[in-house]
Amino acid sequence: MVGTGEALGVLEKASDLDRKIGYFRNNAHRMRYARFRKLGMFTGSGAIEGGIKAIVVRRTKQSGMHWTVEGAADVIALSCQHAQLSDRQQDSDTKASRPSKIIPNKAVMHPTRPASRATVIPGR
Repeated sequence: MVGTGEALGVLEKASDLDRKIGYFRNNAHRMRYARFRKLGMFTGSGAIEGGIKAIVVRRTKQSGMHWTVEGAADVIALSCQHAQLSDRQQDSDTKASRPSKIIPNKAVMHPTRPASRATVIPGR
């Protein structure tokens, strides 16, 4: 004879399994990894984590830097905008034989100085 505790354990497992099956049914369209890779899309978190490290960590965690929440948010926003502009510049430079190189001014990365625009050096 099955005890009440065992029956509850079976019901909990069945309920958990139903919940997991529902998750897969509801999100199957997001799990077409072979198709996404075929389209050249990233399917792992490594690219996102690398982008965060490149934009956030390198800009805000340099030696001796101290930030307010607002100051960190501002410099991260500037860094994201700079990265986006750099990507656009690289896309337009693929037509040229020697693409331009965008070098951020030190003021963009310094927490107490006002931000400035990036310096574009053609043909580097």
